[in-house]
Amino acid sequence: MDIEQFGDEITFSMISAEIPPNDVFKIKRLMALSFDNRIKGKLRLKDIKTVKIDNKIFQKKLKMFFECADIFKLKIKESITLQVIWENFRVDKGEKGFSTIEIDAGSIYWENIPDLLDPFWRTEPFLPEYENRAHYHRLNPKATGNRNKYLDKNGNGVSQGSNASCLLPNNFIEKNFSWNKVISPNIGALKILKKYEMEFHDGILVDIKEKDKDLSLVIISAEINTNVRINDIPLSQDRRIKGVLHFKKIKNIIYNYKFFEGVLKKYSDCGDITYFKIEDNKVFLDVIWGTFKPHFKEIANSSYEIEAEEIYWEPVPDLNDPNW
Repeated sequence: MDIEQFGDEITFSMISAEIPPNDVFKIKRLMALSFDNRIKGKLRLKDIKTVKIDNKIFQKKLKMFFECADIFKLKIKESITLQVIWENFRVDKGEKGFSTIEIDAGSIYWENIPDLLDPFWRTEPFLPEYENRAHYHRLNPKATGNRNKYLDKNGNGVSQGSNASCLLPNNFIEKNFSWNKVISPNIGALKILKKYEMEFHDGILVDIKEKDKDLSLVIISAEINTNVRINDIPLSQDRRIKGVLHFKKIKNIIYNYKFFEGVLKKYSDCGDITYFKIEDNKVFLDVIWGTFKPHFKEIANSSYEIEAEEIYWEPVPDLNDPNW
C-alpha cells in the first residue's frame, strides 16, 4: 500500500491478496484482475472532512509511516475504515506498528489498475524469458541517483542494473549459462543486439530524441554477468551494452496502447527498462519512470511499440548516464 495526500484529496494505492480460484470468474465479470489474480488500483477520497488515526483527530498530512503497510481490514461506506500493519523491509527491518485509519470524505471512488506496481517491493515478471534474470530489488531509501539506487544483500547502495542489485529468492537456483558462438561479420549489429534483449531488463532509457520522421533511443543495458561471454558486441568497462537505437522514417508509434502522433519525450529524468524486444522493423519497450527528488519514487509506466522503415544500432561503449 502507498498513501499520497494533495490538499483535501487522499489516495491509497492498494493491492489485494490473491483471489481464491472459485471467486476469480465472478470478480472478473465486475473488474479486471492482475496477472496473478489480485485486485489492484487506487482508492481516491476527495473533499476530506475528518481524518482519525486510532480514534484521534489527525491534522497533519497523511503519509506512509513505515515502508510497507499490510491491510488487515477495509470497510467502505460513507466513510472508510482501514486497519493496517506497518513494517519496514530495509531500514530498521522488523520494526512494526498497527493503526486504524478512519476518513470521512465528500466523495470516494475506485480506480482499477490491474498492472499497478508496488512502489517499494518490486518482483520481476515470472515469465519463461526472464528465467536467467529471476530476481527482486530493494530500493535504497537514501538513493541520490542511478549509481546507488538499490541495496545489495548486505544493505549497501549499488547501481541500477548491477548484478549486486539482483537479489535471488530463497528457492531460486542460479543457472550457469554462456555465449561462446562468434557471430559472422555479415550479420547486422541489430541482429546481434537482438541476442541480448533480456540484458536490457533493469537497463536505463537515457534519452529520447526525435527529429522529423526519425527517432533515437539512447539506452544502457543492465550489468552483464561474467558467465556470459560476449565477443560480438562492444561492452563498457562496467560490462554493459550502451548505445543509440536509431529509427529511420517512422511508420507507427503506439504509446500506452494507443496510436501516437506527437513528439515522444521522456516522462521524467529516470527511465528504467523492464521489457525490450526487437521484431523485424518493430521495437517493443516498457519503461518505469521515476524521480530521485526528494527521494526515489516510481511515478509512471510507459509502453512503446515503434515501427520504422529502418532500425539500426550504434554502439557507444563510453556513453554516460546523466543520473549516475
